[in-house]
Amino acid sequence: MICFNQRGPNRPKRQQDSGWSYLVCACAFVCQAGNMGLILSFGVLFPVIMERFNSKRQDIAWISSLAYFLLLFSSPVAGRLSEKFSCRFVTMLGVLSSTVGLVLASFAKSAFVYYLTYSLFVGFGICCVRVSNFLIVSKYFCKRKPFATGILTSAAGMGLFVFAPLTESLLDRFGLEKTLRFLSGTVFVTGIPALAYDPNVQENESNNATIQLQQEKFNERTQTKLVDCSVWRVPTFTVFALTFALDRFGQSPTRTHLVKYAEEQGLPAYSSSRLLMYFGLASCIARLVAGCVCDLTRVNPRYVFQVGSLITAVSVILLPLANSQTRFILCSVFFGVGNGITLTSMNIVLLNCVEAKRRASAFGLANFLSSFSVLSSPPLIGFIADEFHSYKPAFYLVGGVLLASTALPFVIFCVKVNRRDEREPQTLIMPVENHGQIQYVSSC
Repeated sequence: MICFNQRGPNRPKRQQDSGWSYLVCACAFVCQAGNMGLILSFGVLFPVIMERFNSKRQDIAWISSLAYFLLLFSSPVAGRLSEKFSCRFVTMLGVLSSTVGLVLASFAKSAFVYYLTYSLFVGFGICCVRVSNFLIVSKYFCKRKPFATGILTSAAGMGLFVFAPLTESLLDRFGLEKTLRFLSGTVFVTGIPALAYDPNVQENESNNATIQLQQEKFNERTQTKLVDCSVWRVPTFTVFALTFALDRFGQSPTRTHLVKYAEEQGLPAYSSSRLLMYFGLASCIARLVAGCVCDLTRVNPRYVFQVGSLITAVSVILLPLANSQTRFILCSVFFGVGNGITLTSMNIVLLNCVEAKRRASAFGLANFLSSFSVLSSPPLIGFIADEFHSYKPAFYLVGGVLLASTALPFVIFCVKVNRRDEREPQTLIMPVENHGQIQYVSSC
């Protein structure tokens, strides 16, 4: 049975890499899929909201942009809440916030209300769920931590695979308002498995020693600052942080506007929404495969990222040439493959381009920078499409940006790389909760 007493001293502790650990991983997968699938499938709602309020593309694009911006930008806040309370509490808080936001959005009489309901409540809620899910999974695993993290990462693609056709079916049968209410109930139900997030875990003793040693070294350097900005002096990090921002600038608007563009090209609404389903499934599979490939000793994750980025760039550039359902499906599948490859390989690069004590700062700063890309790019693409009365110039611009993100890593060969930062073995750094504090350590 699930024990609701979080800190009972007489209860036996849960063991890492145990059966309960895999139960927690499965519960986190369900919760992650439900919440990430919701925000990633906004493209299905996009044309409906646009038609309901007779708004421009750029105005509606701001709804998802603000939500995704908060998802990345508010991660430190969600981490602090998890540190002060528990991952179970923060997950339920996030689910409740998303549920309330969707219910309030269903009563909206103007598009502006969506900025205050969907963007604010849903964006922050999904941020809480996403951060706490990764924290609890990292806490319950030691030897199989990379494997468990890979499963959790693939949940976003699986969530999109499920939510895209589900949302379209609900819109056809019940309309926008009732669809939002049904989605709110679905998101709430997917948060119930978080009750299994028992924080009473017996952590490996050697791992605890590593945690304490790394935390002491980290505190010596960061007593007066929350973020170690010295990572910007590492050429590899600087180049790939900018590369990641360009990649997010190109991929985010494509996912948002894909359904609307397909409908304008003559595809039925049902077939257009299915494009996101194909994208999600391809991305889910590609993330798992890319993780296995990057784990090979002879494979450099930097080159894996460039391959994925090139695939996404070509698929977006060819998208304006698609004039049939089959070609749209092919573009969506290859776009999903590139998306999965770039996300997995980029995380590995960012977490391994500096030494262990600066990895948390490097990862946080890179995501902070990319949050502004996802905030600005969908409205900008919508503005271009409104001005030219066509998505084609916008997609060519996006494809050019993705090609730039493919080529930018070659700059590393032109600068003197600090080899001291890259001599350490490539180990995955995961956030864990130790004695009520969130810390970042290497996986076992």
